[in-house]
Amino acid sequence: MAFLIFPFALLILAIVEQRGLFKLSVIITAAYFACTFGYGYDWINYRDTYDMLHNASYGYFFAEPGLYWLMLAGSYLGLSYGMFSFFITLFIYYAVYKFCNRLNNPSAAFFTVFAFLGYFVFTEWVRQGLAIAIIMLSIRHHEKDHYVRFILSVAVACLFHASAVVALSYLLISSKSRIRMKMFLLIASGVMFSAMLIIYNPSVTESIPFIGAKVAAYSRLLLENDDGFWKYVLSSKVLFAYLIILVLLYSQARKYNSLLSAISAMYFMLLTRFVSVLIRVGYILVPVFVVSMDEYLTDKGRGLQTQFSKLVYLALIFGVSTIPVWNAVFWEAARSNVNIASDRSEIENDIVRKCGIINKYYDYNVIERCR
Repeated sequence: MAFLIFPFALLILAIVEQRGLFKLSVIITAAYFACTFGYGYDWINYRDTYDMLHNASYGYFFAEPGLYWLMLAGSYLGLSYGMFSFFITLFIYYAVYKFCNRLNNPSAAFFTVFAFLGYFVFTEWVRQGLAIAIIMLSIRHHEKDHYVRFILSVAVACLFHASAVVALSYLLISSKSRIRMKMFLLIASGVMFSAMLIIYNPSVTESIPFIGAKVAAYSRLLLENDDGFWKYVLSSKVLFAYLIILVLLYSQARKYNSLLSAISAMYFMLLTRFVSVLIRVGYILVPVFVVSMDEYLTDKGRGLQTQFSKLVYLALIFGVSTIPVWNAVFWEAARSNVNIASDRSEIENDIVRKCGIINKYYDYNVIERCR
């Protein structure tokens, strides 16, 4: 229920838009999710990796070194995995706070960030959560035209998740130029459709070190569990919500040039929804999307003066936040969790339960313990 209660509360605060309440909401959200973990499935791989750090025969399921180095530090300090997760989550929400607090509509920004990233990225795909947190902290360098610092920050983010390289697209889309927006839409279309072809034909990249193995794994996950391209696309409620948001933004773009960046970001996120294994790539553009919406949301009022178009936008974002409810495999997983005080027996029992869920819905999965 946490992934219904928190989005709904943040939706109300986004309408009220009061900075003091924003700060309180971040503290409460960060404290809750730092003290709990185990909502999805990837945490099982992370925990097993943490427990097997010093076992030379263990095959780690991720190649980027950033999280591995942090795990080594946590293990050296004698932290349990629960406490390690606690500090990682606190850092992520600290980055979110710093990112949102400088905007004119911090509550709306926090609501949007949580809607897109709260479940899948901040509690499930932790490596990518850390990468996006670093990008959020560094986006000010881009806005001040400190491009070298921004590029170096993206490089650091890539140490945690390679998809962070997509943040370099900020250099193109964070502009009020329609020509640059059209250029980005064209490039994004070409890149994403090429990626789709590669995913469905993994033999193209099989000879490339690391990348070939990653593509093959994602392709296998897609082809063995997918019901077909068109059935997936036509049944995707999230894709439909993204499309409505895109139309809404485009209709307002003549009056608000800042929305051109938001359109670019949303279009890219829309493209990534066409193939499930590419979804996480789109999440990298959430920060630039949020920043680009700030001027528009400011103009649309707050509290009792909130205009209807803003309410429609926030309602659509709330719809995005309920993604776990629409997908049985994620909803069942989100209904139970463990916390930093849980003993090994409780954690192992929850792992058994989660493995039972994922094996019920998927013929193939990437959770080592559940195979």
